[in-house]
Amino acid sequence: MLKREVIRTTLDQDSRSESVGWTKNPTWFSESLLAISQPIILIRHPAQTWYSNYRLNRQWLKYEPDEPWCKCLSSLLWARLLYDYLCSLGTEPIIVNAEDIIYNTEALVESLCNKLELDHAGVRFSWPVVPVEERPPGAAGAFRETIDSSTGIVRPHGKVCSTEVQYWL
Repeated sequence: MLKREVIRTTLDQDSRSESVGWTKNPTWFSESLLAISQPIILIRHPAQTWYSNYRLNRQWLKYEPDEPWCKCLSSLLWARLLYDYLCSLGTEPIIVNAEDIIYNTEALVESLCNKLELDHAGVRFSWPVVPVEERPPGAAGAFRETIDSSTGIVRPHGKVCSTEVQYWL
């Protein structure tokens, strides 16, 4: 969603800074589209996203952990940049805590549907497994692998990074 030039320009900045200093539209979306949209920003603790990003990037993009992309994966800088820019347009995005998707699904969906004036009756909380031969190839398939292999939202029970690290390498 963010332009490559934005990522390159801000990669060297301190991810803890109040402002990243980017005032132009950081996204590929036009300002006219952003003006009529209700953006939603998903926030997930970087430690929780590390494994899936590492697995995908190492397998498909051939990145290693010591490369600059590592800083991207361990920072909320990009979400903050997008939030600040949208607010500067007078559009306050809806912020969603990723943990609520997993552990508070029904209440989150109801809240979002109410805010967006959508009927939540059509929302599915379970679905059939997508047959392997119908899944997209390459990185697109890797991004969707967990969802396509599941029949609903997977609610992990207390996984800790120290026990998961064995699967990362």
